[in-house]
Amino acid sequence: MEVTDPTTTASGTGLAGATLTLTVDTEEVLSTEVCPDGTWSGVTKPLPPGWCAMPVVQTLNGQSSDALGRVRNFKVKPPKPSITAPTDPVAADDPLTITGVYNGTVALQMRSATGTEIPGFFSPTGDTRTFTPEEEWAPGTNRVTVVQTVNGATSDPSDECIFTVEEGDKPEAPRFELPYAHTKTSTRPTIKVTGLPLALITVRLADAAVLHSEAADADGILEFRVDPPLIPGDNALEVKQKGNGPESHWSEPHPFIVKEPPSIPVIKAPGNGQSTPRKPVIRGEGETRGHILLRHENDPENLIDTIVGRRNWTWTAKEAWPVGDYSIQVKQTDDGDSSEWSLPRKFKVVQALFGIGDAGPVLGQPVVGTGQSTLLRVQVIVGDTGAVAGGVTVEWRISGEQDVIATTETDQQGWARYLYTPDAAGKHEVLADITTANQGVVMTQLFEVTALAQDAWAQEAQLYLDGERVDLAMGDLVLLRGKSSELELRVNTGSRLIGSSVTLQDLWGAAELDLKCVPELGAPQPVEEGKPVRWSIVSEARESGFFGLNLTSPALPDWQLPGRVETGDFAQALDVEFDTFPAAFGGDPVYPCHGATHTFIVQPKSGSPLLGKHVTLELTQETADLGVIVSPGPDAPQEVGANGVSWTLDCVGSSNNGDFAVRLKVQEWDFSSSALPMSLGHNKVKITERFGPKEMGGAAGYWRYGIRATSTFTGVPAARVPVTILSSDGPPTETVTNSNGWCYINYYKEAPKSLKITNRYDGSTA
Repeated sequence: MEVTDPTTTASGTGLAGATLTLTVDTEEVLSTEVCPDGTWSGVTKPLPPGWCAMPVVQTLNGQSSDALGRVRNFKVKPPKPSITAPTDPVAADDPLTITGVYNGTVALQMRSATGTEIPGFFSPTGDTRTFTPEEEWAPGTNRVTVVQTVNGATSDPSDECIFTVEEGDKPEAPRFELPYAHTKTSTRPTIKVTGLPLALITVRLADAAVLHSEAADADGILEFRVDPPLIPGDNALEVKQKGNGPESHWSEPHPFIVKEPPSIPVIKAPGNGQSTPRKPVIRGEGETRGHILLRHENDPENLIDTIVGRRNWTWTAKEAWPVGDYSIQVKQTDDGDSSEWSLPRKFKVVQALFGIGDAGPVLGQPVVGTGQSTLLRVQVIVGDTGAVAGGVTVEWRISGEQDVIATTETDQQGWARYLYTPDAAGKHEVLADITTANQGVVMTQLFEVTALAQDAWAQEAQLYLDGERVDLAMGDLVLLRGKSSELELRVNTGSRLIGSSVTLQDLWGAAELDLKCVPELGAPQPVEEGKPVRWSIVSEARESGFFGLNLTSPALPDWQLPGRVETGDFAQALDVEFDTFPAAFGGDPVYPCHGATHTFIVQPKSGSPLLGKHVTLELTQETADLGVIVSPGPDAPQEVGANGVSWTLDCVGSSNNGDFAVRLKVQEWDFSSSALPMSLGHNKVKITERFGPKEMGGAAGYWRYGIRATSTFTGVPAARVPVTILSSDGPPTETVTNSNGWCYINYYKEAPKSLKITNRYDGSTA
């Protein structure tokens, strides 16, 4: 296609004497007469840039030719633009001025001396434009031209513009303060950068879009929150700055990880349509991060409460709710990210004596015919107060059936336990039912147990914990606080696992019990012929608790491994009694009495790992010094059976007050419990004599009152017995009886006082 300048000479042939007319878009651009020799020529008016179709018509004796048959097609170049050379020296980001820009739709392109395009930004309108380079001009001499394109036709390049950019030291790129490198952030993280004071700081995703550009403050700090949100996964940021001098280079990429927004949390209890006491307990599952928000469906603007986000979360009402129907929703937030609200959970609040406060998860999938069981746990609370309820009868039955398959009683922490042994493979629904104890108000907790017909892993490998083969029919995995244990998978010859991999995962509670695993949970390990797969596991949990692990492989179905951490309180394994009173290792002191013989009992809970273990009672040195005789002694182990074990503490011959402590040592584990403190004294007394009240003194008289405490077990006056002084004009104060068992107080008539003894042994009033 022929290309021509805007004003051009046209020529050709025609009929002698004819008049020729040339048009563009119906506008006449040239009219001339054909010479006698049949030729013609002429200079056109200025033609519009772009594609041109120029019909030629000749007219002779009033007759005109057909224009359609004589059309010339060609391009007309736009006029050549110009660049105004800037005055030297030129700053690295100085713009250039372009003149002679076509007045209409036009595309401009800045070119280097080699003809390649220079990326940058042109001002949008006018016949004079400016150009700012995307990257700074190179230091030293620069040579550039500019062209303009209109309707598909490109002009000749402008005259070359030559300018010199001052050479100076570039500042260092700013540094990122937030987010920290390689850490996880929300999708809208806070970005904090430190650079030069008042410099223009620009932050972008690495080799991608600019996120923010703004001047730093007087301290050189720029801080902003990203919006719109970033894509979850691996990300990296780059930053540069421009002060009064040259612009810095982009920084090295600053990597970090954007977390997925929280998933919608799940409400597990109360169940849909179920009843709950006046102080509802709402339980569910979420993620261990951020917060869980609760609201009423019919009052979405006012939150019920906000609690810390946990994988297994619980919220308990502080005040009693009115009886009625309720519908609640939950969602999870984390650092600006949020899930959607859950589907409404509808339940009834009723007046009830008891309620379900908590329930343990179903951990493990027992294999039928092997004796394997799964431990089901439910906690009962007092309906009006929400306090744990001990001594409440819980009936266990199969869902949909009336027959009770077991009856258990809640312990002092309100927990009832039942070891369920399924007799057939498949799904079993077991109910913990407190309706009878609840005076007919229906209250149940559903447990779903999956039983397996066969143990797929048993044919391929054996699992060992600290050298002992794991047999789930004998009990759960047991980890001792602070003691590293080795879990080892020994693979059989020819096993399907060989050539595959195995992964140990957190099924439930491992993170909450601070389980540390090497390699870490979730990391696959290859399975090779003749090489066992090992994990080193330790827990630093403060309290005993339950957990579940999941052993997975592409070659086999998942294997659920129920376990527990024992920290020394043995709270999940034993019930402890001092005489008939509840006690706890690591708990409050108990109070043996001079002249008495006491019984100390440990009773295994259902599924306790201490069943069959041999235990002794360790004593501190003060025990013998105080004259307390413990039988059996520390050198006589006893086997823990279903009925527990006991010791006697003979304090008949003791006379001195003092403190000592006992610990339960498990011989097979070489592990001792936390201390149970004991305080020996006259801890059970009765008031056998009183003095007064009697008015004393003369004109400035006062009143005197006294009581005498006598030991219930020795019958002698009891010294150093704590006594509470109750005053009408102040808070209670404490004192003790003297060596003869007496305690006296003086007071004025206007402010009477009285004395009270609370027996520390059993909490009774003397």
